Amino acid sequence: MLTRHLEKHSLEQDLPGIRAEPLLAVVKALTEHRTVEQVYDNLPDFTATNQ
Repeated sequence: MLTRHLEKHSLEQDLPGIRAEPLLAVVKALTEHRTVEQVYDNLPDFTATNQ
């Protein structure tokens, strides 16, 4: 098994729990925008209240 340490970006955070399904806000951003730039510009912010 290959393992390596990945540096975390200062704006990244781990979400609590295990999610079997993707967050709907992320699916929406990925399906509504056609380019990487558009997706990047429209990624949702996450707060503890987002489900």
